[in-house]
This record gives sequence, structure tokens and C-alpha cells, in this order.
Amino acid sequence: MSKEEIKTILIEELSTAQSEAGEDQTPITEDTVPIGDLQGFDSLTSVAVTCQCLDRFGLDKHTEITSIFIGKDNSGNSCALNVAQVANNIVELLA
Repeated sequence: MSKEEIKTILIEELSTAQSEAGEDQTPITEDTVPIGDLQGFDSLTSVAVTCQCLDRFGLDKHTEITSIFIGKDNSGNSCALNVAQVANNIVELLA
């Protein structure tokens, strides 16, 4: 699966979550940081979308992953990731 296909799936899942939550449909791009950029995208939504995405990517065996939308910065601190960064992480998991 290519990085572009992964980004497309991520954007689909994020859009679906926004729609199901009754939130305005904010345009989602690879630069979108779901945690912070998308109205109503909270920790519970993050976990739900993570589960959906892991299932679609065939990575549901990675049950230790709570949220694909949280990563580490260069200092090792937790930070919110944009769609492109999440896609990069998924590519690595699929390798």
C-alpha cells in the first residue's frame, strides 16, 4: 500500500468521524493535525479512528497502539501529528 493510498484512507476515516459527530466538514489535507485542527476531535474520537484505521490497514494486531495521531517530537515529548506524519508511521508499520 502506497503512502498516497494510506493518506486517502486516513482522510476518509477522519471525514467520516467528523460527519458522524455532526461536526462541520473541515477540509482535511496531509497538513491537517486532527488533534487541534478538527472540531470535536478529542481523545475518544482519536482512539475510535485509530481502531478503524488499524483494521483497514490490517494492523489490528498492534493493540498496544492507543492513537496513531500522537507521536514524539525530537525531544521525546508527546505531540499531535499531521496526516502526512501519521501516514509515514503507517508505512513503517506495514514494512
